[in-house]
Amino acid sequence: MSKITWTFGPQSSGDKESAGAAWPASSLSPGQFSLSAADHAMLARYNNRFYLTDLFPLISRHQASVPQTNNSMVLTAAWQPFSWLALSVQAGFDDINLNGIGVSDTATPTIDAYVLGARFAAPLKIPAAQKEQKAQEKRGLSAFNTEPAVIHAYIEAGSTHWLWGNYDGSQAQPNDVNYFLRFIYRYPRYLGGSILLPLTSPYGPGVRWISSHGEIAFGRATGARQAGASRWGFSLGYRLLFLDLNTEANLIDTKVYNNTTTENAPRSYNVLASIPISLTFGALCGTIEPAYLWHDGQSAFELEMSLSYRILAGTYTGTEQ
Repeated sequence: MSKITWTFGPQSSGDKESAGAAWPASSLSPGQFSLSAADHAMLARYNNRFYLTDLFPLISRHQASVPQTNNSMVLTAAWQPFSWLALSVQAGFDDINLNGIGVSDTATPTIDAYVLGARFAAPLKIPAAQKEQKAQEKRGLSAFNTEPAVIHAYIEAGSTHWLWGNYDGSQAQPNDVNYFLRFIYRYPRYLGGSILLPLTSPYGPGVRWISSHGEIAFGRATGARQAGASRWGFSLGYRLLFLDLNTEANLIDTKVYNNTTTENAPRSYNVLASIPISLTFGALCGTIEPAYLWHDGQSAFELEMSLSYRILAGTYTGTEQ
């Protein structure tokens, strides 16, 4: 993968550039705007016979490659208008058909994908808590234990073409068909077989989705430990997901060329709604999450419970260790 980014705005955020991999706007400072172009290439060769051209990004792409390469181009625009709000939009292309502008091209359609996202994060200002904190400060008492609650929320909407990630070298010259070119991560199971995960989208090809999650966190649940901070924490959250799936599109055997059936295949509709509740004491955290699931008219309920203990190592400054 290669990526180039241009950042515009009042101040530099180079020290936070690494954070932008998971969320494009997370590396920005308030008032900044960024544009980026990324290229993701999947290279697979029979008997691991790689070529020198595979090592050079410009030579190994598309028509300049000796054997076939599966490429995905992603354009991103991100904006952080305020410290508590970040916005991002992405457009991806596995293939762009040029027949429409008079250039002779293959029968493969334009294979595109899009996603819009918004993230919100801000402390919850409770008047009673603020009043108590000011009263403690006037009396000369420590106000560390009156930690503000923090609200986090994220919403996303996206879609992928029914051929997204499916290129396998079909009709390549000299007919270099290679199923490992498809954008799949194969995760071996300890019981045998593999779990196939899409590499360039969260839900695979032929999907339209809307998802959102968030939480309100109190006390220790808001983040790293600080001097004088309470060891207790509590968070209440939500998770929502709507999936509209093409029932024939997949990353295994979807036909790339001369496919006249998958585009108009029946759709499957799915809904997930859950409420995660967590209680934290020091490094110990317990979570319970009831969920409601709906799939093509059928409903189900599930309950997930977990208990975790986190071992932290670090250096603290101040009077309390």
